[in-house]
Amino acid sequence: MRRAPSPQRLNTPVPNPVEVPAQAGAVRGLTLIQVKTDEQMRVWNELMLCEHPQGAGPLVGAQMRYLIGSEHGWLGGLGFGAAALQLADWDQWIGWDSDTRRKYLFRVVGMSRFLIRTTVHCQNLASRVLGMVLRRLGDDYEAQYHYRPWLAGPRQSLP
Repeated sequence: MRRAPSPQRLNTPVPNPVEVPAQAGAVRGLTLIQVKTDEQMRVWNELMLCEHPQGAGPLVGAQMRYLIGSEHGWLGGLGFGAAALQLADWDQWIGWDSDTRRKYLFRVVGMSRFLIRTTVHCQNLASRVLGMVLRRLGDDYEAQYHYRPWLAGPRQSLP
């Protein structure tokens, strides 16, 4: 059996951000950077492997990764992939049967990773970042995969 290759990493830890304000509205240069380059992937992998409880992945299916950048440094990252194959609660909420789910499951994306670094103590940062990513996720998926997701949610059910 072939093992998946190890994620590419940086040679050093990602530096901690400096002077992050206590309120998200005061963060200078808050931006989402879609991970496209090898260097960005190394930063994303390093953050997830070292700071996210579930590590870096792998993400499955059509994938989208973002770094949360700012003038203060890297604040965290997000990762999206294919939705779980079947979650009864989601299926009931969406209102589809098994045939419809099979036909359209690709239109549902799951957020597999969401990291705000533990050294960052900034009120409302998580909700601001979630709003930012949800406003652009459809355009980014369409540009890369030629379709727009209809729904984004957790990758799997929560305990």
